[in-house]
Amino acid sequence: MKDPGSMKSISPDAKTMGEVMFRGNTVMNGYLKDLKATEDAFKGGWFRTGDMAVRHPDGYIELKDRAKDIIISGGENINTIEVVSVIFSYPAVLEAAVVGRPDDYYGETPCAFVILKDGNNASVDDIIK
Repeated sequence: MKDPGSMKSISPDAKTMGEVMFRGNTVMNGYLKDLKATEDAFKGGWFRTGDMAVRHPDGYIELKDRAKDIIISGGENINTIEVVSVIFSYPAVLEAAVVGRPDDYYGETPCAFVILKDGNNASVDDIIK
């Protein structure tokens, strides 16, 4: 498990998120006739799975999300699945999705799209609380 930016191993503190990566003689050499995909998938000889996880002190690896679903806002990794889960805890919510919205200061900020169940009224503030 490595920080995808620095390629340094992450701390086994069950909090620091990193990307699951592999290397070795049983890992593929690349994608057939797709140099771009191969370049994107490998960094420093490591195969980047795209899975984001935390490592616990006992060595247990807990998968959290896919890298493409993580929003990096002001240096913080925001797990879209966790945000959607919180939104769904509001009883009037039928559907929800969270995506990254470009932001000049933070890089990205989360943006939620919510559909309420028929006959329900809720304001943005109601759902945020």
